[in-house]
Amino acid sequence: MAGATDIPVIAGGIIPSGDAEQLRAAGVAAVFTPKDFDITGIIGRIVDEIRNANKLDPLEVPA
Repeated sequence: MAGATDIPVIAGGIIPSGDAEQLRAAGVAAVFTPKDFDITGIIGRIVDEIRNANKLDPLEVPA
């Protein structure tokens, strides 16, 4: 990641689970595969990773 620790890397596609584990171990913030089809949840996770990388508090979701 060459010193760009404030930029979360997110991967997606047809990624075998073993490869996904290696990606996470290498610093990838999130890995999405075809089984992750809830677009609202995926976008929420991406926002969470960006907020976390920038040391921002999580967004509060209205009840």
